Amino acid sequence: MQKLLFIFLCMTFFASAQTSTVLVDAFTNSHCSPCAGMHNAVNTSISGTSRAANVIVVYYHWSTYLDDPIYQANTTEPKLRATWLGGVSGTPTTYFNGVRQSGSYSQWPSVLDGLIASVPAYAIVPVLTYTGDSLVLTYTATRNSQDGMSTIYGVLVEDVATKDAMACLSMTVPCVFC
Repeated sequence: MQKLLFIFLCMTFFASAQTSTVLVDAFTNSHCSPCAGMHNAVNTSISGTSRAANVIVVYYHWSTYLDDPIYQANTTEPKLRATWLGGVSGTPTTYFNGVRQSGSYSQWPSVLDGLIASVPAYAIVPVLTYTGDSLVLTYTATRNSQDGMSTIYGVLVEDVATKDAMACLSMTVPCVFC
């Protein structure tokens, strides 16, 4: 098993040459049968497409069913993020750039394409430094337009790679989900 440390610099609006990066907050639960449709929509609308380069998906396990072992392992971050977004009452719940998505998953491609094509409100340059056991992340933001939100949302995730997904789901090996 390898442990890899990934830094995801997620923002409401990222800046790049001609496109924006979209942050998708997906609230799920291991006992949520309708969540399978959401996961399929992520795969068909994002992961398996050219959109994957411009979309960051962060999964949060929510308290729909309290005996979800993945939720029990991390109850704080999902609650804080849900509060910041305006609330989550059940799963699946999905937000694109802080806006709750409703309606059919078939609408996702056109919504995502519109967000990706939008002009970023800010050009943001992140710089990560570390000393000993400390990570320091500094953002420099330059406004591109008069519109837009000034919120920057950073997520630090330790990703544990495992060869046995079932062992991960049964919690016999460590798994980290954000």
